Amino acid sequence: MIPSLVIGNCKMNGNYVANYTLLTERLPDIATNRRARVSVCPPFPYLAQVCQRLVGSRVCLGAQNVSAHSGGEGS
Repeated sequence: MIPSLVIGNCKMNGNYVANYTLLTERLPDIATNRRARVSVCPPFPYLAQVCQRLVGSRVCLGAQNVSAHSGGEGS
C-alpha cells in the first residue's frame, strides 16, 4: 500500500507565536500516526523557526513560492 502524503501549506498566514503553538499541539499526534507522511510548508520568513521546531520529528519541511499578496488571500 502506498502511504498517504499530507502537506500543510500556510498560505502566507501565521506568525512566530501561532507557528510555535500549532506545531507544539500537533507534533505529538503526528508522531503516533504511521498511516501518512506529513510535511509543512510555512511562509518564507518562518522557515528557520519551523525547521528548528521540526528537528527530531517525523514532519518534513517544504517551502512556498513568493506571492504579491500581503496575506493568504488571492491566488
